[in-house]
Amino acid sequence: MFSTVIDELVARYQDLTAQVESLTVVYDAGQNSAANHALVEDAGIGFVGSLPPSDHPGLLAIPKTRYTPVDEDRYPGVRCVDTEVTALGVTRRAVVTYSPTLHAKQSRGFDQTLAKARRRLAELQARLARGRTRRDRTAVEDEIAAICRPRWVGEVLTISLTGHTPAEFRLAWRTDQKARKRLENRFFGTSLSFPAT
Repeated sequence: MFSTVIDELVARYQDLTAQVESLTVVYDAGQNSAANHALVEDAGIGFVGSLPPSDHPGLLAIPKTRYTPVDEDRYPGVRCVDTEVTALGVTRRAVVTYSPTLHAKQSRGFDQTLAKARRRLAELQARLARGRTRRDRTAVEDEIAAICRPRWVGEVLTISLTGHTPAEFRLAWRTDQKARKRLENRFFGTSLSFPAT
């Protein structure tokens, strides 16, 4: 769909003006691929893309002391650093932005995700403690993996399944607060823009 939309957008814009260079397409990380980006580059149009922070640990490692305020009046607390990144087959400018508001929202959202995972683990723990499950170890491990599948949950929860038979299976788990803090410091509040200029 992305290539079809870009082709149609460029064609319509060319009907209005001969200069497609003044057209800027904004797309998020869900549309990121080398092929999609090559299409945008080949069309000669401007772009602002978004990059997944987890794919660019080097950008996340830039010290916050290098960040500068964006506009304290309009965007209080928002800071950024202007740098370069190689992504989607090209090296381009990258703007790494930190927002305390986004950080707080992501933290609250992750708290909800973690609470749901903990509830599900507690239910599984109680079922196993009753010793009446007939499920084999692989099935129980698959359920644990499904509970921990949401983003970042597996990084923060430490889980142990003991026992050799279904009647003996016991589940223990805990939240690694240090891992949670590292996760927050590394990802929360940060966004990566990939602009054309």
